[in-house]
Amino acid sequence: MKKFIFLIIIFSVSFAFAQKSAPNYYPLQVGDQWTYKMPIEGTDRDDEQTIRVTEYSDEYKSYIVRTIFKVGDALPITIDDLFEPRGNKVLWLGTSGGLLNSDWSFFSRPVFQTPLKIKSTWRQRDDRNTEYTVISFITLKVEAGTFKNVCKIKKFVKGLDMQSFLYFAPEVGLIKEELINSKDRTTTTFRELTNFKGEEDGSH
Repeated sequence: MKKFIFLIIIFSVSFAFAQKSAPNYYPLQVGDQWTYKMPIEGTDRDDEQTIRVTEYSDEYKSYIVRTIFKVGDALPITIDDLFEPRGNKVLWLGTSGGLLNSDWSFFSRPVFQTPLKIKSTWRQRDDRNTEYTVISFITLKVEAGTFKNVCKIKKFVKGLDMQSFLYFAPEVGLIKEELINSKDRTTTTFRELTNFKGEEDGSH
């Protein structure tokens, strides 16, 4: 009996440690900020995208994440989105702003799901039938640095017949996105992380 109780304690402690130490591939803390360069094909110029977790909204029970696009000499475009971790998923709950400066539109779509295992999938369940599949775990170098245990995820938007690879690094999040050419299967960089500022650990 004592041995059984001892094993239960060891299992519980091990499980709690594993849960606590599991890497977070989709961090959402107020103050987190990501800066990406977005190469313009056929030129040596990059557009820029900055994403920042601005606050946690008690009204919407979710994080407000602001994205600012700087496209050439045009005025920046600002979009606010609502994201909330729930259980093993990160849900995209709403959006506002953009070119039309629209008010909030609300919905519920899973954009990330754990545990991350090769061949595991989830669907965003939007009108375009978006599907995500975990492909592999790799080491990847981008402008912001070299990252290990990067999760490579394939994103397929059936309604647009568009595919891309998303690369998520532990405790940082998205570090690169590549578009897949549907004809020859080659890839082009859509955005690449140049800087990450976490809530506590400063700039990367």
